[in-house]
Amino acid sequence: MKMFTGAYFYKLLIFFIIVGFIPLFIIGTFLYGFSSRELRNMIYEQTNSYVMQVHDNIDELLKDNERSIEALYEDEQIRQVLLGKLSKEEAYHDIYEKIYFLMAAKKNKSPVYILNTEGDLIFATHSLVEAYNLKIYSNWGIFRKAVEAEGETVFYGHNYLDSDQNSIVLSMGKAIFHEGVNIGYIIIDISRNAILDTLNTSQNAAPFNTILVDEHFYVMVNQKNPFEEGNFLNQTYQDYITDASKNAYWTTIDENPYLLLRDTSTKFNISTITLVPLDIIMKNDQFIKSIILWGCVISLIVCIVVALFLARNIANPINVLVKAMRDVEKGDLTVEVDFQRSDEIGVLGISFNRMVKRLRKLMSNIIEKQQRIRVSEVKLLQAQINPHFLYNSLDCIKWMAKLNQVEEVSTITTHLGKLLRNSINIGDEFTTVEECINLIKSYLYIQQIRVGDKLTTEMEIDNKILKEKIPKLILQPIVENAIIHGLEQKEEDGLVRILGYEEDQHIILQVIDNGKGMEKEDIKRINQPSLSEEHIGLYNVNKRLKLYYGSRNGIQIESNLNEGTIVTIRIPQK
Repeated sequence: MKMFTGAYFYKLLIFFIIVGFIPLFIIGTFLYGFSSRELRNMIYEQTNSYVMQVHDNIDELLKDNERSIEALYEDEQIRQVLLGKLSKEEAYHDIYEKIYFLMAAKKNKSPVYILNTEGDLIFATHSLVEAYNLKIYSNWGIFRKAVEAEGETVFYGHNYLDSDQNSIVLSMGKAIFHEGVNIGYIIIDISRNAILDTLNTSQNAAPFNTILVDEHFYVMVNQKNPFEEGNFLNQTYQDYITDASKNAYWTTIDENPYLLLRDTSTKFNISTITLVPLDIIMKNDQFIKSIILWGCVISLIVCIVVALFLARNIANPINVLVKAMRDVEKGDLTVEVDFQRSDEIGVLGISFNRMVKRLRKLMSNIIEKQQRIRVSEVKLLQAQINPHFLYNSLDCIKWMAKLNQVEEVSTITTHLGKLLRNSINIGDEFTTVEECINLIKSYLYIQQIRVGDKLTTEMEIDNKILKEKIPKLILQPIVENAIIHGLEQKEEDGLVRILGYEEDQHIILQVIDNGKGMEKEDIKRINQPSLSEEHIGLYNVNKRLKLYYGSRNGIQIESNLNEGTIVTIRIPQK
């Protein structure tokens, strides 16, 4: 028996799969969002920590150089040389020794320049570069900025190579004033390497890119893209920096996701911009998606297996019960189910078995009762037939006795005895076709004694059906009806033909007469006992056939007034 064909099983299967998969999908989606958010937060915290550290390191670098400038600014010998009160040769040794001690602790020795207002190099650790030619740039660049600052240290972005071919990206300078008059300049250059060393000491393994810009968005350092140094910052980045309400942005650059963090030094007015490519998040997202996808696939398989087990555990007994109910519907009351379960389905199976057992007992009682009723009705109908026929036969014998036809009386009495003996023996309700025909011959003999040569009979009985069983006394009433009601009221000679043959697994018996026939209304009244007293024999035979073989069976009458009658009996072969 196929257990998986019922819709109930598939409904349970789909329900269990959905119930098992939806929580997994929700949890997976939540974990994916949570892990992505946590990774973003981790990257932000890590980057922000790096930016703050870079900011502190650069501030410290600039403050250290600022202290060096202040130390040189306060040196009296330098002032005396710039005022012309002391020759630089006389102060050369002391000043260079001081500069040496100021720069000795630094990894990257920054170039130091001390110039007078005429552009003459008073003291320097490197050869003077063209960018500090006062004859050209006296009112430009760092010199102009230093004068305007009136004794404050200023910063100026550069992009040139010093005499040692080091890339200079930032200069710190201060104008030296004496009694309100500018007498010279102190300049310290900061190389790109010095900035990168500061970044590298702060940076971990993350692929950060740090950009340093001044207040005019001039790019002094671009860690990953040095070719952009010496240019102004991209307008998109400028928009981010000018938005003072935020210091972190999740953005897209060239269709790639980035985290952008900025920090601006309030003291030095230098902004540090850090770009973090988020491809690590994308890779992590893909990794998480893969894990969740495989988890879903594996879980779906597990859900399907578990759902199959649960659905089959519930649906199989239901399918067994449905099949058993269909068998009961078809009439099989011997079916039982055995679930061997103690749950509600087991209780349902026990209740079903009890119900079938009660139905079986009830049906047995009903069948037994119906059998008794049917036997009683058949015997009653037989009892109705016998007096009717007996009256007709005795009437015939009476007239023969009056006519002193002793031999004929003896013969007819013998035939009548056969008929009565067959009628009285009601223990057996069936007889063979052969016995039935013999009784019909006895009956016809009696009738021919009554009516003489006016009655002609013909019989055509197939030998194949002679041993077939048929109900007793179903043919004689029809023959009697043909003679009494069909032929006796006819002046011409009457003919009664009796046919018997086999057709479509049925025994066909026909009684054909050429009597006066029947009207359509008379035929309809055959099934109504109160209206068919004239044809009580036909009614009794029809009723008995229906009791024996069901309501679809009975006699079939074909007749027209003054054209004779054909009565056909169809009996199923056993």
